[in-house]
Amino acid sequence: MISDIEIQDILEADVAFHNKFGMNFIRPEAKIMFLLKQNGPLSIKETMSFLDLSYRGFYILMHRMIEKGHVYVKADDSDGRVKKIILAENIMNCS
Repeated sequence: MISDIEIQDILEADVAFHNKFGMNFIRPEAKIMFLLKQNGPLSIKETMSFLDLSYRGFYILMHRMIEKGHVYVKADDSDGRVKKIILAENIMNCS
């Protein structure tokens, strides 16, 4: 099982790689899964802030991940205007 410390190390290495070479070595789908596993549900805006994707590219990616059953989107309990991205249970419990 990947621990939170290992996830943080992977995400930091990706940032360092991006700063040095101008590209990421982690696919955006994997980065979203790591972020959700580490932080729990995130708003769409919060998730987008971690990715180097256009608005359109992000939504294409999200629809693909939803169709595959990796994540789902739910309105925030305290503010219905905010949509939270939640990692699917089958992915969350993956070892």
